[in-house]
Amino acid sequence: AHPDPIASIVICLFIFKVAYGIFHESIDRLVDRACDPDTVAAMRETMQRTPGVVRVDDIKTRLFGSRTYVDAEIAVDGALPLRDAHVIAEAVHHELERDYPDVKHCTVHVNPA
Repeated sequence: AHPDPIASIVICLFIFKVAYGIFHESIDRLVDRACDPDTVAAMRETMQRTPGVVRVDDIKTRLFGSRTYVDAEIAVDGALPLRDAHVIAEAVHHELERDYPDVKHCTVHVNPA
């Protein structure tokens, strides 16, 4: 029995495991992907709770490294003045950034309901 080859195989397997983990994490950081469905659903609920939001029409997320980018469409009362609709969109923007610290950029488009 030769312990050196066995130890070498064990060390080799450990190196492959660590390398795979580093490779997988690097690919995740380099390639855009969406947030998981639970996070998107929670973001949708946060937006829906914002006063003045009639409904959330769409939400798209992109993860890039440790940053999250959000593109959202909300509907507000179509009779509201533009200034009021903008205030609601700003509130949605601030609530998302407050509740989700990884959100680095958030665009909120307003549709009339």
